[in-house]
Order: sequence, then C-alpha cells, then structure tokens
Amino acid sequence: MIFINHDLLDLTHLRLCAGHDPKHMTMLRADAKRAADVGCTSVIDYPGFPDNPHDYYSLARYYHPNPETADGLPYVSRDGILNPSSITGPKRAMQQLAADVLCLAVASVLIDGAYAPVIMARLEKWFLNPQTAMRPHLNHAQAKRGINTGTAAGVIDAHIWINIVLGLEILETCQPNDQFFGGMRDWFGRLADWLYTSDHGISARAIGNNITAWWAAMVMVFARYGGNRHHMVDDVTHMYRDLLDTKMDRWGCFYGELGRTRSMHYNLFFLNALEVLATCGNLWGIAGRHGSVCCAIDYMMPYLQNPRIWPHPQIMKETYRGSALIAIAARKLSRPDIGDVNNTLARPRWGDILGPTWLWI
Repeated sequence: MIFINHDLLDLTHLRLCAGHDPKHMTMLRADAKRAADVGCTSVIDYPGFPDNPHDYYSLARYYHPNPETADGLPYVSRDGILNPSSITGPKRAMQQLAADVLCLAVASVLIDGAYAPVIMARLEKWFLNPQTAMRPHLNHAQAKRGINTGTAAGVIDAHIWINIVLGLEILETCQPNDQFFGGMRDWFGRLADWLYTSDHGISARAIGNNITAWWAAMVMVFARYGGNRHHMVDDVTHMYRDLLDTKMDRWGCFYGELGRTRSMHYNLFFLNALEVLATCGNLWGIAGRHGSVCCAIDYMMPYLQNPRIWPHPQIMKETYRGSALIAIAARKLSRPDIGDVNNTLARPRWGDILGPTWLWI
C-alpha cells in the first residue's frame, strides 16, 4: 500500500491500495496504456464561435436547433434531452484530459514514473504554453445559439476539472517541478478568481440549485490549490451550512431539483457537490436544520439500488454507478452500510469525480 499526503481533500492520507487486489493493477495498467496513447491537444485545436481561439466554449446541454426557423435560431429548450453537439469540442477534450490526468498520475506512482512526463506534456500544452493555452475563464460555456454566447450555468462544465487538481497533487509527489506545478497552481487560482468575481460566476452562485452547490465546490478546490485565497475558502465553507439549511428538506431531498425532467439525476448531482465540499473542508459533522449531508445520502440509497421506484419526474431510464464520494462518506461517517450499497452499483470510472472507488477504500 502506498500513502500520499496531500492537501486538496483534507484527509489524513489518500490511500492507493491497488496492491491489495491484483485486478485493480491489471485495470490500471490497461487504462494507463490507453491514456498514454492519447495525443496532446489544446483549446485552439477546436475553432468555434469565440473571437479568441484561446477561449473555452461549449453549447448548452439541453438547447436544440429551432425546428421552426430556416437557420435553427434561436435554439429552444428541451429540458433533459441532450443535444449531442454540447458534448463535443473543447468540452469533450477537457473531460478526457481530466480522466487521463488522474489515471496517469496514479499510474506514475503505482506502476511507472515514465507516465508523469506524458501527462505533464498534455497539461503544458492545454494550460501553460502561451501559444496554445486556454484562458482561465468560462465566459463562453453552455452558450445558447441565437440567444447568448455563454451562460452562468456553464460554470458546471468545470466540475470534472477537480480530477485534474487531484491528479496534479498526486503527480507532484513523484515528479517535482517547481516551474510546472507553480504554473498550474497559478492557472487554477486565476480560474477561482474568475468564478468568484466575474458576472457569470456571481450569477452561478445565486442560481440556488445544483449549479450553486457545484460553484461552491469548485471555488473550494481551485482556491485551495491556487493558494492565498483563504477568504474564498472561508466563504464557501459557510455556504455549505446555508445550502443544507435552505435547499434540503426534512427527508434529505433537494426539493429545488424535483421540477426537472431528470429529477433523480439532479438530486444526486446536488448531493455530489455537497460531498465534495464536505470532503475538501472536513465538514461531515456540520448539519442544517434538517440534518447533515448524511440524511441526503440515506435518502438516495434505496433509489440508487432501484431507480424505478423514484417517485418524481424522470423522463429516461438511467443507470447509476458507485461513487468515490460515497465511499469517502461511508468511511468518514462510520457507515459501512452506505459503503456496502455503493459497492453493489456499477464500477466508477476515471472520468467520475475523484475516480474509481478503490482509491478511497
């Protein structure tokens, strides 16, 4: 078993215990080989509508071409129905990068340090090389064509980038490089500044649903990694209790999500954001007027086992995977029963928040 001390998640240790189970090592080797074969790309490789090619962009997930106009504009909302174009381009590339960074960082520690420079080269091209680097903002995320060139809700695109920060902290233990890691800390610190002070960021904070919860989680992670932003960390730490107080009912449900056409998905998504906040800030013991985040986990457990019994709107059948976040909650809350349920679900992937469950058991 290998232990890595790190700051991001405010745990005593991140335990990389693949050596206890050979199948984990077999899967890791295969996943790392695949990830290492992916070439270097950057945001400028995906030309789109922003005036500056260094700007990230994506389309709103549930907005589609207007069938009543010749040019399809303005796009129209079909809540819960995915527009396939919304998960292509820079968004898809960043999702892949987040998964690969975490995978290759772990493989660098457990298998071969030669994986470290492979992923560092990809990060260098996307974030640090002045010729190719993305600018640290999401002004053009989840745009609605014919309506705007970006939305406050677009900040949610960056939630999976939490895996990049975790991967960086793991990577730094086996491949010290002050210039590279200093540059990455600066980039994510500036992204935290943008989330905290920009018009889109301020609006995302005020929306009040899962977007707000993830805004707080991202500010927590990126501000801590960027350093010297204690006021942001303190602010979102206080927000954690407020979210429990104002958004969770006495059963542990986030009732503001129940009007969505994928209400179970978004209720769980809200919970995931609070689990990130609780993990990063060691906030598991804090409770709102109806209880702690443990109440929300208990509320969701029966439905994760059998989504068909969910009593609220859900326009499609969905399969829910196990979660590293629930595995952490089970350990932090001394609730092995939660962990047992989590282990019955489908296997998490590197592209899920905090990656596979076995990293955290």
